[in-house]
Amino acid sequence: MEKDFSPTPFGSLVSKLYIDPKSAIVMRDGILKDKFNDIGILHLLSSTPDMPTLYLRKKEFEAYHEALSEFWEKIIMEIPDPNYEEAEFEFFISQFKTAMLFYEWINEEKEELLILKYGIGEGDLQRLRDNLDWLLYSFERISHIFRRNVPEIRTLRTRVKYGVKEELIDLVQIKGIGRIRARRLYNEGIKNRNMVNVDNLTSIKKVLGERLSEALVFGKDYEERGLKQTKIDEF
Repeated sequence: MEKDFSPTPFGSLVSKLYIDPKSAIVMRDGILKDKFNDIGILHLLSSTPDMPTLYLRKKEFEAYHEALSEFWEKIIMEIPDPNYEEAEFEFFISQFKTAMLFYEWINEEKEELLILKYGIGEGDLQRLRDNLDWLLYSFERISHIFRRNVPEIRTLRTRVKYGVKEELIDLVQIKGIGRIRARRLYNEGIKNRNMVNVDNLTSIKKVLGERLSEALVFGKDYEERGLKQTKIDEF
């Protein structure tokens, strides 16, 4: 008598996500550890077959090994013993370097400095971020299969998209306000979207200039008064 085999909810979801099954296993095992934090998640996803690993130069090994010690307790993956698993540990450090690229990005390091430091092309950072976004989405979907609610994943997706610390998430939701302008507004005391109003117009003008500030504050009313709204660049 033939048995009727049907995919598990986990297997069915993985096939729909178009990720490597090995990536899904890494995500599943990470989820079940219930140890969620920024660098831990970034490294976990950088350890999957679906994420290209940045090349680790010999002269970089010690620097990233030392950096790892700062985040040791936050790493979700099992860390190979460098005394007995030398090759595995070196590859682990390469994956950690990849995670650190993303970690510096979400902590508002300048893009041009990241390109120089990590030896990547101008379009590589965007490509890697797009890849990470899909892995974060997949990670969140898989977490639901195992009945885990992990708000850190969704927050991290937004931070990866805009390259900001968590405190700027609300401001970058404003059309035309990217990471640079959001940081300047925040430092001027404009902490969220609700503070972009006429009462704070003077402070906003210090950061964005008169035309752009009035365009943001007054919106359509500003245009109807016959004043030309300047184009808001995404930065």
